[in-house]
Parts: sequence; structure tokens; C-alpha cells
Amino acid sequence: MREWIEKFPRWLHFLNERWVIPLILVVGIGLIVWAALDHGSTVGFDNWRWLPSRYRNKRVPHEYIVGIPIIAAIFLVGILLHHAESKRIDNQVQDIHHVTLTMPPRGWLLEWGESIPQNTVRSVADVTTIIPYRSHFHLLLVYRLADNTVDEQDDSKIIKSGLFSVTEDSRLVMDTQLSQAFLDNAVADKSAGVVVIPMRVILLILPTSIGPEKISKISDAARFGGAVLTTNGFGLPTEKKILRRPRAPLP
Repeated sequence: MREWIEKFPRWLHFLNERWVIPLILVVGIGLIVWAALDHGSTVGFDNWRWLPSRYRNKRVPHEYIVGIPIIAAIFLVGILLHHAESKRIDNQVQDIHHVTLTMPPRGWLLEWGESIPQNTVRSVADVTTIIPYRSHFHLLLVYRLADNTVDEQDDSKIIKSGLFSVTEDSRLVMDTQLSQAFLDNAVADKSAGVVVIPMRVILLILPTSIGPEKISKISDAARFGGAVLTTNGFGLPTEKKILRRPRAPLP
């Protein structure tokens, strides 16, 4: 649902907030119960002389009169709160200490794309140069299928890991569970099971005030004061399957 809402205009992104769905359920159930108990009572506009006569004769259920302002208020409050939250985050990003990170000699990722049980992929990062700033930043891995028809920065069909905190250990093991649907899409020819679409693993560094829910595409990292450290490619191994078809009978 989050990916679906991300396609809406930005002013509607408040629908992703956690309080929206419970509030909509409470209001919706309340209006349904009220409608059931109200026995179809309606309100007319007979005294609204400024309305055309065809509208004055209409009858509107009580639930519409109350429900429409409530829904409008939810939208207005949601937009205002979302705008205030976005502004607060932008101010936090501006206050972050800007640092210049040096890539370790062997690269940011020492290992990546190792398949382990439960549809999980393991990567190992070298965080030696991040350790001095570990109280300000954490790491996030993003996985996507290689697709030249979509800008990598704006691709929303991604799998995100959890957040990884940097400790005093220079070697950081990061496991990410991939969904079965994501893995199925990685095989282009499902009947033969041999054509594997390359994957990309992208290592992001984010301020500690920014959680994974703020990242719906890779370009969001820079928007919230983070950055892409590296992008590596790999392919998951698949078992080769040979399709055997029965021969046609001889004439």
C-alpha cells in the first residue's frame, strides 16, 4: 500500500502516516453504525432560499452532513501535520554535521549477494571510516532488479533492509530478507528457470533521525541528508531445469 500511495502527489503522502488507517476505520465504522441506528433520517434545504429550487427539494442523510466535514477535516489536519513533519526533518537535515567519508581500500562492501536460508541475502560492509561518526549515521541496504527502462534513482520497486547501527567493529554483517514475489521476478523465463535478471545492492548512509519508512526510492536518501555509498551487482544462483517433451509418434 505504501508503494501505491507514493505514486500520489506529494501533498497526499500523509496517507502513509500510521495514524491515518486507524482513524479512517474508526470514523467509517462510526458512520455506518450511526446510519444503521438513524433509520434513514434526512435533512432538507427548504429554508435556503438562495439555492435553486431543484436543490431545495433534495433530502440528504444526517451521516452525509456530519461525515463530509469530518473527512475534510482529516485531510486538512493530515496535510498540515505532514507538512510540519517534513519541515522539521528538513531542519534536522540542515543541522547535521557534514563530513567527508573516505572509502576503505577494499571498498564499502567486502561481500555481497551471498544467499542464505529463508530467502535472505547477506552483505558485509567495511565501516572503518564511519566509526568516528557512528552516533550521527546508520546504514540501510536497498535491493532492486536491474531494469534499464526505469531510472535507478526513482525506482520504487525495491526491497529495503532494516537499519544497521555502526559499532566499534569495522566489519558489519547485514542480512536482508527478500520477498518471494521479488525473487520470482528475478527469473525472466519461469518455465525454464535459467534466465536470471541481475540484481543491484545499494548501500545507503542516513542520519540517525531518518528511518527506512522515509525511503521509498534511492533518491530519497539525498533528500533527507544521506547518500549512496556504493552500488554493486550480483545474480542469485538458480537450479537449471531441463524441460523434456514427449516425442511425436512415428508415422
